Amino acid sequence: MTTPEALALPGVLYEQAARFQAELDALLEGPASRLALAHVQAYQAALGDYAALLDKIEVARKAGEDVTPAWLYQRARLDAALAGTRAEIIRFSAYASAEVRAVQAAALQAGAAHAATMGRTAVDQAGLEASFVAYDPAPLEALVGFLADGSPLDELLSNLADDTTDALRSTLVRGVALGKGVPWMRRRVRQGLDLSGWRAETILRTEAHRAYREAQRRTYLANLDVLAGWVWTATLDDRLCPACLAMDGTLHPLTAILDGHPRCRCAMIPRTKTWEELLGPDFADVADSRPPVRNGKAWLEAQPATVQQRVLGPAKWRAWRSGRITLDEVVARTFDPAWGTMRRERSLLEITQGRNANYADAPGAVPLHLPR
Repeated sequence: MTTPEALALPGVLYEQAARFQAELDALLEGPASRLALAHVQAYQAALGDYAALLDKIEVARKAGEDVTPAWLYQRARLDAALAGTRAEIIRFSAYASAEVRAVQAAALQAGAAHAATMGRTAVDQAGLEASFVAYDPAPLEALVGFLADGSPLDELLSNLADDTTDALRSTLVRGVALGKGVPWMRRRVRQGLDLSGWRAETILRTEAHRAYREAQRRTYLANLDVLAGWVWTATLDDRLCPACLAMDGTLHPLTAILDGHPRCRCAMIPRTKTWEELLGPDFADVADSRPPVRNGKAWLEAQPATVQQRVLGPAKWRAWRSGRITLDEVVARTFDPAWGTMRRERSLLEITQGRNANYADAPGAVPLHLPR
């Protein structure tokens, strides 16, 4: 019979992962706030220049002047109003690149240190007499090349200025051509410009987590002699993503990356090898001394209906409870040429129509829970 003490063993690793995630969040808090503020300031500057041009249009209207799209496209007027916008966004883009690079470097250091701590804990819990190598994070500094010139993120940031200018110009022309007033055009600008602090913070957090996990993965790879892989571990709270919950408890080889979604908070917990894997077939019958692995499905099933509905949503919850869908089917695994593979939640329609399913033929993808 499994003892309460044995059941409690894996809690140490999960507690460490939660604590390390909190440390990473604290590391991001200051930079994330500053980055978001800079983004908002850039937006306000853009809106200010745009408002000045709208005021000119309003004055012309009241004076009975015939304002046409052709008039708006006079470069001298339009470019003067948009020059400040472009300069402000370019300034923000340069700042954002430097900020994300700095946070990535700190995340690399933290990821290597946290992985070494969890690796030693996993080895101790399995009762192994083995050392765990703490991988030197110094070579990982090159990984900040995620933001190198020409990278997807660098391109995203550098294109902000052009995107902003185009959005302002198209809103002006459309508004005047349709005879819309200043309030309508102001609203269109606010809706059309994706220059929120949320977007800035998403970039920062996603890239910091990417660097953090890569440092973990490199540390685990340095300990191939004792580790079998890593376990995908979700953060089980009220912000839980159903796709992350479905991945919780799945085993992945050390060569695989944790390809979550933007702002994903999942962790990579090391899993030691079995006695048979360590010592050969003569030890196949030796009892597995590794602690059990937490299972996201079991967690969800143990929750009250209100929590289940909050996690899955009413429609998917009803389909799941009735057996029409499984939790594994909630995961979509997509591929982008620039960003690689990513996991996200599938809609109920996608599931019923068999579209965008998670797949297991990509390197390292094992959407099955540990058999032991």
